[in-house]
Order: sequence, then structure tokens, then C-alpha cells
Amino acid sequence: MDPTRPPPRWLPYAAAAAWLLLGWAWLVRGAAHAGVAYRPWAFDHHAYSDLLAMGGDRYFGGGRPLPYLEDRIEYPPLLGLALWLPSFAPGGPAGYFTAGWLLLACCGLACVALLARLPGASPWWLAANPALAYYGALNWDLLPIALFLAALLALERGRAGAAGIWAGLGAAAKLWPVALAPPAIAALARRRALRPVALGAAGLLGAFLAVNAPLAMAAPERWAWFWRFNAARSAENSFWELFRHVPGAGRLVLDARLLNALTLALLLAAAAWAAACAWR
Repeated sequence: MDPTRPPPRWLPYAAAAAWLLLGWAWLVRGAAHAGVAYRPWAFDHHAYSDLLAMGGDRYFGGGRPLPYLEDRIEYPPLLGLALWLPSFAPGGPAGYFTAGWLLLACCGLACVALLARLPGASPWWLAANPALAYYGALNWDLLPIALFLAALLALERGRAGAAGIWAGLGAAAKLWPVALAPPAIAALARRRALRPVALGAAGLLGAFLAVNAPLAMAAPERWAWFWRFNAARSAENSFWELFRHVPGAGRLVLDARLLNALTLALLLAAAAWAAACAWR
């Protein structure tokens, strides 16, 4: 093989697909333990997936409640939709998981394609990453990651309005894609490009409200559950679990207000740092 020749364009997709397939084979075993027994089995076997856990809570008994209108969900609306749609797939729990996994696999391959088009980025950082096998179907994060990368690519190509729309859709799937806003605003403001800033902000707010506002008006209590649930959430499988191992600080893992304040402070610091880097 000629070492100077670039690898085939399809190779990153094949690598990502291989890891994703390995993840499917590892996690789909949990379909045989759907229901109350699933979570203990999954944690014992390092094979947990929100797809089977939350799907089993709702759909495996034959029901199909509409997200937010008939069912409260701890995720934003687009992830609620991704949770609900596979309930139409045949094949019981295994069919449900496979349908959800196929959606996530498409998002993963879309991430590879978007990274390949971003100047200075390498799709191999994702495509060759074994974490795809273990975390690719842990939950639905590959969907907002794909939307975030679409926003980044649109911004790179000077389409601030489209970037805002993609970021707004990403935030309607999981809030963190709004992290694109501070560095993007700083970079555009440095060039005194105020019109793109306005277009991006309008796109972001417009897309986010287009998804959320109808549900907030139709079912305000169920729509607000995402915000209430996460505002009151303790450390639970997060970085803050480290407090449990600090003498005298174990109680802090249950103090939701303190954890939220610390997280907000870190988030604002990271946003300011990202904006400063983009400005420079």
C-alpha cells in the first residue's frame, strides 16, 4: 500500500459502523430481560441502555403514550420523539431497541460525514473510537451531537441563520448544543458581523421555540417535567459523585441547589473561555 495515498473515503464510515454494530450486539442482549429485571441485569453486565430502560417503562406492555401530551419525559422534546417512534417497530423489545439503534447509527455516520467536511477536523477521532460501542446507544446523545456538528459546519461556511436553526434543534434534543452560541457570537462580533449574529440568534430561538412552544401550550405540566426533574436531581452518576469520597462532604451529593450552582458556575466559566478563544 502506498503510504502517501490518503485512505479511502469510506473507511471511517466502515470503522464507525463496526463499533456501532459491536455495541448493538452487546446491548441488545438486554431485550431478553425487559421490564423490572432489566436495570439490575444491565448494570451487572455493563450493558445498560436508556433505550431499553425507558422504553420498557412505557411501551413493552402494549401502550404507546404520546410524549409530553400523555407522558412526562425527563428529556427535551426531540429526544422524547426518538424514544417514542421505535415503539411502532415489530419484534418486541429487541425490535424496539434495534429500531432506536438504527436511528442512532445513522446519526453517528452523519457525525463522521460532518467531521470530514469541517476544516481542521478529523472524522477518525469519532470513527475509530471504541466508545461508540459502549456509549453509542447508552442514550440518544448521537442525535444532538449530529445537530451540533451541522450547526458548526453551517457557521464555518458563513450560513449563520442555518447554524442557529441547527443549534436550536440540537438544544431541543438536549440543551448543551447551545454551547455553540458564546464562541460563535464572539467570533462574529470580532469581525463586526452583527447581521450574522442576529440571524444566528433568530434561527436558534426560532427553532427551539417551534419545537417547544406548542407542547408547552398544549401540556404545560408534562412539558415542564423535564425542567423540574433536572432542577431537583442529585449527583446521580455524575462527576459530583466524587463528593461521596470526600470526608464530611458526602451529603453534598443530595444538595441539588448547590450542585446546580456549581455546575452553572463551571458552565459560565467554560462559555467565557470559549468566547475569549474565539475572539482571539
